[in-house]
Amino acid sequence: MLPYPIFSYLVGGASYTELILVQILFAILISMFSGPGPAAIAEIFPTRTRSTWMTSGYALAVAIFGGFAPFISVWLISTFNSPIAHSFYLVAAAIVSTIVIWTLRETAHEELG
Repeated sequence: MLPYPIFSYLVGGASYTELILVQILFAILISMFSGPGPAAIAEIFPTRTRSTWMTSGYALAVAIFGGFAPFISVWLISTFNSPIAHSFYLVAAAIVSTIVIWTLRETAHEELG
C-alpha cells in the first residue's frame, strides 16, 4: 500500500534529496524481507529436493513476474492514463506475497529429510 502514496509524492515534484530519502526507505523495506526470504523459501521444500525446487521455483517466478513487469507497468500506465499506475502491480504483488507468507507452516522442529 506504500508504493502508491510514495509514487504520487515523487510525481508531484520531489527534490533530489527527497528522491534519495525515498530510495533509502525502499532499500530498508526490501532488506527486511531479502534476509529471511531465502530461508523461508528453503523451508518450503524437503531437504533432498530443496536445491532443485528452490532454484527452479525462484527462477520461474523471477522470469514470469519480473520479466513481464515492464510490459505490465507500461500497460497499466496507458490503460489508467496515470504515471503512477504501475504501483498497482507492486501493491498486488505485496498482497499475494503476504497471503503466501501467512500460509507457510513452521518447520523448525521437524526432522530434516
